[in-house]
Amino acid sequence: ELNLDFPIAHADARTVGVYSVLNRYLFDRRRDLGIPTSFLLSPEGKIVKVYVGPAPVGAILDDARSMKGAPTPFDGRRFTPAPSRNFLDLATALAERGYQPEAAGIYSQALEASSPDFQLLTNYGTLLLEQEQFAEAERLLTQSLALNPDQVEAKLNLATLLVRTARPGEALPLLDSARSVYPDDPAIRNTLGTAQFPLADRAAAEVQYREAIRLAPENAEYQ
Repeated sequence: ELNLDFPIAHADARTVGVYSVLNRYLFDRRRDLGIPTSFLLSPEGKIVKVYVGPAPVGAILDDARSMKGAPTPFDGRRFTPAPSRNFLDLATALAERGYQPEAAGIYSQALEASSPDFQLLTNYGTLLLEQEQFAEAERLLTQSLALNPDQVEAKLNLATLLVRTARPGEALPLLDSARSVYPDDPAIRNTLGTAQFPLADRAAAEVQYREAIRLAPENAEYQ
């Protein structure tokens, strides 16, 4: 009706959900997304300014013309650490809420913006494992374990990947190492049984499956 000469995208429930997570992680005091909320983006897609509530068109145009970057930090000397964008927390929050493609994009930005961090590599690799992007997931999880060999989560996820790509023999050392740290973890026990089963070690697999069921009797997958 307004004959606007730029694209208009109508938000569905998923879009609202993604922006709600983003909004909560933009501010120290987490708050839900208000309606309306407007985001002014740079040509690179970075958020320059957030308008909560009705936004005066003149102010938006002035900000868009200047486009000098974010309004903070202000000029002067800092006596506390400078604020930074925590891509890891944001991407993890998106992944936990089921927004995997959006989380993958943020994880990718995080890897480009900083030196590799083992937790970032593990989380991103785990997400790609869930999306069955096995080659890239294996690369990230292997790199993560090279930075921190004691990660049980990364060992379990890499072992799961190896089992799912028909390499159960390679998974066994990782699972044995993880089990030595957490002997009562049912997921480790179940994955260990799944690795032993295709190797024709049925008796050993049964022991691990039964132990997983004992530790988590309500889990239908283990049953």
